[in-house]
Amino acid sequence: MNMKTFLGLVLVLFSFGTYAEGNYAGVGVGSTDFESNDGTFQDDATGGGIFVGTRMLTKDRFSLDAEAGLFYTAEGDDSVSGDHTTIAVVGDSMVFNAGVNAGVHFQPSENIGLNLYIPVGYSLWDGEISASCSRDRDGRERKSSRRQRCDGEIGDADGDDSGVYYGIGLQADWGSKFFTRVSYIKYDIDFGGIIDDPERIALDLGFKF
Repeated sequence: MNMKTFLGLVLVLFSFGTYAEGNYAGVGVGSTDFESNDGTFQDDATGGGIFVGTRMLTKDRFSLDAEAGLFYTAEGDDSVSGDHTTIAVVGDSMVFNAGVNAGVHFQPSENIGLNLYIPVGYSLWDGEISASCSRDRDGRERKSSRRQRCDGEIGDADGDDSGVYYGIGLQADWGSKFFTRVSYIKYDIDFGGIIDDPERIALDLGFKF
């Protein structure tokens, strides 16, 4: 899926805004966990994001929102060592999401509401996922690239990848305007087989209008 197709999906989702029962927007921060397909190497990348949404349907305790968002995974690395070898995986991506949140609501008090929701949608990743390797032989360290293979090297990819996402979240409404939420989302992407379905845990602050 290219950017034009993705933006078309966003427009289709928000065409339901004519019938919207309310809109919201917010910012957040999250940690994205990258793991190689063989499960050996792992990387955690932290980054911020923004999102906008519209309430399409409310029935009794149930609701359905259309939402689009963008977040950034800042480059990070987490290395493991053994047999004089250190290998690290790094990720640096801009991610666009578009989908729906299906929720069920609870009202523990007059000013506090809870919403347990399931986000499902499609995401477009634009960035770089790569692996590097170094060895220590006789006190000398050597960096490797795609052309210099070493034990456990998994390669790199620079470009786009896309796939569905799904997860679970809990939102707390503070009065009628503000809310906070925490979510866990899994992404069905692999950047050419390098990584295995990255996962993101995020904390968001939002405003209803």
